[in-house]
Amino acid sequence: MKFIIMVITVLVGSAPSLVGQPAEYDVEVLLPQLSVRWSHGMAHGPDGKLFVADRDNHRVLVLEDDQVVEVFGGIGQKPGELYRPSSLAHRDGRLAVVEQGNFRVQIISTEGIPQSAFPVTFVNEYVALGPDDRVLLNHPESGYLFSSYSPKGELRTQYGKLITEKEAYPGRANGSQNQTSLNRVQLQADREGNIFAVFQFIPLVQKWSPAGVKLWQRRLESANIESLVKGLWEEPGGIHYSTKSVAGEEKMPVIITASCLTARGDLIVVLADQALFWISGDGVTAGPVLPRGTARIVFHAVSEFEGTLYFASASRLYRSVGTIELAMSSATNNP
Repeated sequence: MKFIIMVITVLVGSAPSLVGQPAEYDVEVLLPQLSVRWSHGMAHGPDGKLFVADRDNHRVLVLEDDQVVEVFGGIGQKPGELYRPSSLAHRDGRLAVVEQGNFRVQIISTEGIPQSAFPVTFVNEYVALGPDDRVLLNHPESGYLFSSYSPKGELRTQYGKLITEKEAYPGRANGSQNQTSLNRVQLQADREGNIFAVFQFIPLVQKWSPAGVKLWQRRLESANIESLVKGLWEEPGGIHYSTKSVAGEEKMPVIITASCLTARGDLIVVLADQALFWISGDGVTAGPVLPRGTARIVFHAVSEFEGTLYFASASRLYRSVGTIELAMSSATNNP
């Protein structure tokens, strides 16, 4: 299935200019014999090691050269043990692991040695590590978009005004969308410590400086994004992308997950229909990358290394085949 990408009217912030022709990408299964259970976190180290939060198996997998070389965790509450690790972030030889089962954030070394941990009264899947020892967590229930903690859990700073439904969807707002859900964001840090806040229920990306200054805000706009947004407002019985419905079935947001491109400081986001958007680090330009064929796999986590994207679904790991780097090059070469 192919989508025609076009820029439409800006509603919140300004939209990056779409450049280059829409590219396509394929994926292949990584380690067909390996089964994961609901991984919502992946991250690469600078040496290419891939760390995967394998939530319902209560462990973190370490992959190198397409093989599992180490396993951290095991169910429990002690230092180094894990109970439903939902997501993780990597920086400077450290991993921050969010544990849904233990209601805590645990800091461990990339060798699996526990360093510190602190409890939280909330658990979500969105964590990043700052350029110093900051642990950044999305917690809209606090009234702020995200918060900065020390490795021992001392609250340091809170950032960002929450976006209201009226601000997110002018002309559509009817009070039906929960503000906490609207302000669920994926957090990604680049090498300089800038933070991307990627909204999941609004096609919106913000970039923040390490000092907490909002550098820019851009809305993603295209025909297929508009079709996903429409799902937020469907009547019962239609296709929904909100967190709840009258029938109570599981929903998908507009944007599923995101990853910072390590060498470039740009961003890639994964939409609910498996289409990708590359966004330049300055927020000025973007390029669409569309899935080849009609099969759809819901990817819950993504990480990039040297132009290859790695994905996690509910049960398998995947990687892109051959086209991601070409698509990004075409976008940057057509300003």
